Amino acid sequence: MDFEDFRKKIKGCKAMILCNPHNPGGRVWTRRELEEIAKICLQNRVLVLSDEIHCDLTFPPFKHIPFATVNAGQALNTITFHAPSKTFNCAGLGSSEWIATNKKLHDAFAKYLDDGEFDGGNVYSFIPDRYVYTPEGYEWLKQVLKYMQGNVNYVEKFLKDNFTVDTVSKAKGGRQMYERRMQLITMIKPQASFLIYINFRNLGLTQKQLYSFISDDAHLALNDGAVFGPGGEGFMRINIGCSRSTVEQAMAQLKSAFNKKFCK
Repeated sequence: MDFEDFRKKIKGCKAMILCNPHNPGGRVWTRRELEEIAKICLQNRVLVLSDEIHCDLTFPPFKHIPFATVNAGQALNTITFHAPSKTFNCAGLGSSEWIATNKKLHDAFAKYLDDGEFDGGNVYSFIPDRYVYTPEGYEWLKQVLKYMQGNVNYVEKFLKDNFTVDTVSKAKGGRQMYERRMQLITMIKPQASFLIYINFRNLGLTQKQLYSFISDDAHLALNDGAVFGPGGEGFMRINIGCSRSTVEQAMAQLKSAFNKKFCK
């Protein structure tokens, strides 16, 4: 995190949305990083809305740190948002929760939700929500995390094995030549979540061309990196929270499309 840039951009803001862990990068913030964020936000009187929906999907040995636990001051300056939907694949139940220990802040936000009729919940979500946070639910999650970590490792190895090429470069004057290995398609290895941010920038495509390559040539439905804001150009996000066979098929389609387009 670029804290020098963050200090400049936070000026004049009333609130900050913190993605903890980060999406789409899959980054699990360290305590030192969270402490620095808290320090800057408290100095500038900026309320923090901490989105921690992916926290249960943190891969060992990384550990999720709830932002509101960084220090007592920040606990009073944070609203934490969470839901079982990502972890236990129950988004259709429409269930989530929020936590605020500052009573004044809590009451104000509760009134906002009540006025907008956002706080009703539904009877069909209460029982499943209670069940998933039991020993049985945690045992299931433990197995799922291990399986998803295997999917992450599979994609990482596949990209390295299938999209690494030898490139030849010439020194000034064209006299000396040397070879180097370049991986054309890389990824940010997630420390949490079932989403992988894949970097296609070395292919030299515009974002429109990249989107067409993924959807029309590889026939994959990935998330366009550009929707995540400036800096997302050249990236696509893939969901590996599925069976290994589905991930293998997706990678095979990507390789086939790559060979047809770039290896003629």
